[in-house]
Amino acid sequence: MILWLADAQSHAIQDALQLIATGMAVVFSSLLLLLAMVSLLNRLRPGAKPPAPPPEAAALETAPGGPGSIDGELIAVLTAAATVALQRRIRVTRIRFVKESDRIGPSGWIVQGRVGILGSHRPQARKPK
Repeated sequence: MILWLADAQSHAIQDALQLIATGMAVVFSSLLLLLAMVSLLNRLRPGAKPPAPPPEAAALETAPGGPGSIDGELIAVLTAAATVALQRRIRVTRIRFVKESDRIGPSGWIVQGRVGILGSHRPQARKPK
């Protein structure tokens, strides 16, 4: 009786593993077939053009001063923003673009996060015994 039960469990596990392997083989074969069909259709498409750039990128490339140029409108916007933020009259004399790779040390967000975490752990004064 015990031998029959062990043989039935072993047979059930073997059937389950066979079903899993067959299912995975069917799914991966279907995916490979789909990949081959899409690649073939892309190669057969006549006059395929690369996708158009997003409108923002096109606007920057066709700007009058070229990409990265600073015009009067940008200076006015930055001046107004600084005036509102600092609540006093500001005169913008120089604008400099700062890349993330030019930074030395951690960014302000990281520093403020650390300050918040470290400030939340206030040590308790030890009471004399």
